[in-house]
Amino acid sequence: MTVVEKINNPANYRPDPSEIPLSHVSRANGFLFLMGIGARNKDGSLEGGDIRAQTRKCLENARSILAACNADFRHLVRVECFLTDVDDTAGFNEVYREYINDDPPARALLFIQGFRDKRMLVELVATAVDPDWPKR
Repeated sequence: MTVVEKINNPANYRPDPSEIPLSHVSRANGFLFLMGIGARNKDGSLEGGDIRAQTRKCLENARSILAACNADFRHLVRVECFLTDVDDTAGFNEVYREYINDDPPARALLFIQGFRDKRMLVELVATAVDPDWPKR
């Protein structure tokens, strides 16, 4: 039988699930499914205005969420990256390589029209292996 555990507010991540119907992480069958990770600070404000600052904040948030699940970037198996501007690709990749360089996971880079918050430039969705499975 598959048991799905929903994890909310790992490391005080925003948005607060009481504001939006979501779970930050779903844990099931040896995997961690991370929701759309934006460049939000713990107070809910959006980080900086350029792609490098926002990418860095997204990856720091991803690191914190993974750590709250006893995982890190080595456990990633897939990352979906959503950008609003194709011209931001080089800046995004530059910062992405700072965090995820050796043995990177499968990755998709998608360009979208925009986010609900028009100042957002990037969002990540990730899947990782659950290092605690099946021990939990």
